[in-house]
Amino acid sequence: MVYEGSEALAHLWQRANVLAVHDVDLDGLLEVVLVTDQFDQGSLQRYATLWDFAGGEPRLVHDFGEVYADYCGSFLAYDTPVKHTRVTFAPSPGSPPAFEVATRSGSCRQ
Repeated sequence: MVYEGSEALAHLWQRANVLAVHDVDLDGLLEVVLVTDQFDQGSLQRYATLWDFAGGEPRLVHDFGEVYADYCGSFLAYDTPVKHTRVTFAPSPGSPPAFEVATRSGSCRQ
């Protein structure tokens, strides 16, 4: 666990990674894709957000929500045990682009 004072900030079942950077609005500054993984009872969920740090302060540009899930190791039944998402976009000068989000679902391997 990671603490700040007496407050728990991160647990072993949850982690965050910077996976990619890209200048999505062509302003000359890189934006950051932050991916958070959560593990619990045999399942894995992955969430993604896009952040801008113009002026030195973080600002949420886009929340992609759950972009990957694998419930195959869980004892609970799910309608779509495996889900993954692909995000594409064309950089747009001066404004965040429109993101195209495509999600696919599948079953567990036997």
